[in-house]
Amino acid sequence: MITLQKKIRVLIVNDSIMIQQVLKRIIETDSTLEIIGFAEDGIEAVEMCCKYNPDLVLLDIRMPHMDGVEATKEIIKKHPTPILIVTATMTLHMQQLFECLNMGAIDVIKTPTQEKSTELLHKIHITARIGKKMKQSQKPLTPVVRPKNNEQVAVPIKTDNLQSQKSARKILAIGASTGGPKAVYNLLSQLPKDLNAAIMIIQHIDSEFAMGLVEWWQTGTSLRILPGITGHDFINGEAMVCVKNQNLIVTATKKVLYVNPPAGTIHVPNIDASLTSVANHFGKNAIGVLLTGMGHDGAQGLNKIKQAGGKTIAQDEASSIIYGMPKAAVELGAAEVVTGIDRMGKTILELLDYN
Repeated sequence: MITLQKKIRVLIVNDSIMIQQVLKRIIETDSTLEIIGFAEDGIEAVEMCCKYNPDLVLLDIRMPHMDGVEATKEIIKKHPTPILIVTATMTLHMQQLFECLNMGAIDVIKTPTQEKSTELLHKIHITARIGKKMKQSQKPLTPVVRPKNNEQVAVPIKTDNLQSQKSARKILAIGASTGGPKAVYNLLSQLPKDLNAAIMIIQHIDSEFAMGLVEWWQTGTSLRILPGITGHDFINGEAMVCVKNQNLIVTATKKVLYVNPPAGTIHVPNIDASLTSVANHFGKNAIGVLLTGMGHDGAQGLNKIKQAGGKTIAQDEASSIIYGMPKAAVELGAAEVVTGIDRMGKTILELLDYN
């Protein structure tokens, strides 16, 4: 007996008829997907989610009556459904985009053309997989609470020995993919501004989103969050974020460097490349962290840090949007500690001997 695969049911939310049709044509190229309807604003989107129970929502940011931020909040509250933000207005509405992620949207993508549809279809399938987890738990994702006045609240800040301008002897290297922007936001909010280590962050995201991500992360922490700049030193209390479609690595003199990836590299920026350079040049003074994401990028690099005498942490399954990369690290034996994102800051401070 042949069992027919159930199709993934997609709701398209966009006030542009032209963009609706572009998305429709792309989705119709995949026989495993079906469109259940179109909404032209956030109010219609919430109503249709409750009525038709889609497997995922493709949601624009800028719409009349109710924008994408408020629609995300209402959908997650009233009928938890995975949301993929699809927008052509990234640079004009960057903060709203990341607010959507904070409210529970899974991922973001620039509105594609018909010729560049592969990434959208890939993200639709990933988002639908996450949807099954959401539906099973029936528990909406919890927004991260922003600390007031940009002051972190989870850890008291030392005032007698600020080290924020000292070149780093230790480094915290963080890799993340799907679900990562929110997870990193949460983790950074748990760390003090006088952290006795530098930070490197590699997030799988298109470079067009990267600067907005840096700005959004800065709103939730008293650490300095900066775009990685070639030649810059790694400084205690500063986070260097990869903002290019290149690999960000540590040089032998412990400076920031962007390099082009080898031909055929699947994930760029590549977490394995970054963590391997950390292992090579910081050795036992490194802490590697692998957060939520699909696939296995970062597992080998985390193992290199462990082999060099550094400490390694993987996010647990319960708090991961996608338990792919952390799972790969655990199965490889690369993760010495497996913990939830809400407890990870405390673990890191203990490993750094911060007191």
